[in-house]
Amino acid sequence: MDLYIDLVVVLDIAKLILILNAAANYEPIVSLLPECVLKHYRFLRAAAPDLVPPIKVLEKSSTILNSAVPSTSKEQPATTSDILVNAYERLQEVIREPTLADRNALRRYIVEDANAISAFNEPLAGAARFIASLCEISSALESLTQVVLRGGGDITDAANTVHQELVRVRCAEYQFAGIPPQMASFLVEAGMFLSLLELLVEMTTSPERYAQIVLSIRGVIADAQNRWAMVGAPCDQALALISAILETLDCSQADGKKILSIGTFGHLLATHAPFIPDSFPDIGNIRSKWAQISEPNRDVAIEKPLRFVAGLPCAVRLVAFLHNLDENDLRNLRVQVDYPNNTRGYFRPPATDIPKEGDRISSLVLISSSEAWSDAADVTLTLVLLASSSSQKVVSVPLLDSPSGAQPSSVRLRAHPMTRT
Repeated sequence: MDLYIDLVVVLDIAKLILILNAAANYEPIVSLLPECVLKHYRFLRAAAPDLVPPIKVLEKSSTILNSAVPSTSKEQPATTSDILVNAYERLQEVIREPTLADRNALRRYIVEDANAISAFNEPLAGAARFIASLCEISSALESLTQVVLRGGGDITDAANTVHQELVRVRCAEYQFAGIPPQMASFLVEAGMFLSLLELLVEMTTSPERYAQIVLSIRGVIADAQNRWAMVGAPCDQALALISAILETLDCSQADGKKILSIGTFGHLLATHAPFIPDSFPDIGNIRSKWAQISEPNRDVAIEKPLRFVAGLPCAVRLVAFLHNLDENDLRNLRVQVDYPNNTRGYFRPPATDIPKEGDRISSLVLISSSEAWSDAADVTLTLVLLASSSSQKVVSVPLLDSPSGAQPSSVRLRAHPMTRT
């Protein structure tokens, strides 16, 4: 019996050594390890250094033994936050790769790592998903710059892609809480750059709309300046881009013969492309904004169609618990209603339907159809935040369905508007 127990212990130690070797070669694994494994790391390093290689993120921390003790602080232990810092440093180093394909390949690897951390480490899920968003935004900025400014693709298709990436930037801005000022400032800069890139495409394809495009350029810059006033000061490069564009526009206005040419506009954008900040302070404090819908019940809503008279509104009770939303988010909170004919509506909950704590919503959502349907069909209710500006179309940013999830907080119900009998 004792021999059997000894063999089991040896096998467990062997498995642990294999896991630690894997973590030494692929550091995101550290964030997935239970605290008991991290606790025994130093012992095994001291007892068998030839079998257990050093793990950089664990060697950096002098408080590894305390990581197994529950902390009352909101801050993450250094060992877990270091995983995110390491991922961000890898993202910064991507630019050293010689080709765009290589850089994008490395960004995809970082996204995969961040998604794995998000799926298995809930306290770091929000920050990990934010880093994944930064990877995708960085990739899009560089790829679109290549297409639009350097002629690396079809410019007519670029406009749609630019708009899609603008939506991605808005999601990064509004889907997360606790974003530090310099990172929030970068997102504003990225949104402004993409908007200007979109206007450059329009200037190229529709030069007859030059006057309207100039007004739109000024509007985009004004919107960015308003956003910076709220989230944090812009970087020097963003200020230089704004100054150069406005100076050219003002000179053109003073001298009617001069205009902001496509070449000049493109050159300014090419030489002032955004770069992610050098540092990412308080990286572990970022949290996802999410909501848990408890009513309508998902199973009942699908199985039991909601029948009502076409042309008349029908009220559906929606109850959800809200997490990490501030006062401004609550003002922008809407219930997005998607109908099977691809139409969409937004319902604004009355202020009285949200308590002062801002952690819950209980509201009657109105759905309707002007025509009767031959059969019941799906209607989707999604909790979203409206991101709007004076120069851009309104973008609906969905709340997530869990702190570590990537899906929108939504519920499908079966509806069947019928003729009056």
